[in-house]
Amino acid sequence: AGKGPRLEVQLKTFTPIDHIVVQEDIVFGERIRACQVEGLTNKGWQILASGSSVGNKRIHSFAKVRVKALRLTCTKYAAPPIIEKLEAFFANTPPIAETAEAKPRKRIGNLMVQAAGTFTIDLTPHILQAGQYAIHWVSATGEAITLQGCELYLDGVKTPGFATMQGTNECRINITGHPSGAPNSIQLRGDAKGHVSAKVPVQLFLQKL
Repeated sequence: AGKGPRLEVQLKTFTPIDHIVVQEDIVFGERIRACQVEGLTNKGWQILASGSSVGNKRIHSFAKVRVKALRLTCTKYAAPPIIEKLEAFFANTPPIAETAEAKPRKRIGNLMVQAAGTFTIDLTPHILQAGQYAIHWVSATGEAITLQGCELYLDGVKTPGFATMQGTNECRINITGHPSGAPNSIQLRGDAKGHVSAKVPVQLFLQKL
């Protein structure tokens, strides 16, 4: 953890990695606007990943590389960044291409919710690899209804901080490990709030960030 535009982490020895997790302390707001992560290889510093924002947490994947140190540099920010976590791991999975263009939303089904009830969304069939995802929802009937208090459950265990609301119709989640694929192993749970008492069909969309 650290405060400021640059954070460096030393490793004991050259270590193979293919994923990096950057987490910003958003208690003080989302400050980072652009950043990059470098790794110290046997040929010197090498850029491993870059992005336009971090938010609660951002996961970068890339081809396997051996590094002895990591360096996060925030090149644009609204205020001095407060980094809660900078960590790396080796998942041995193919790198996920990241582009500047937003990835398309994929409709994953409908959810019947009641204005004063709870909901559970099973994301297991739709998330097959580690990464950051956005779940969007919209009422299929135009009724005013909001899903709130979203929490991510992995293999039945609540994972605080891995789900973050973005406005009233989006929740971003972070899957840091390779999904097991077991039935109901990735679930999003929360509360529904609206101005109707009957159940309302809500269309669900998933977007890889």
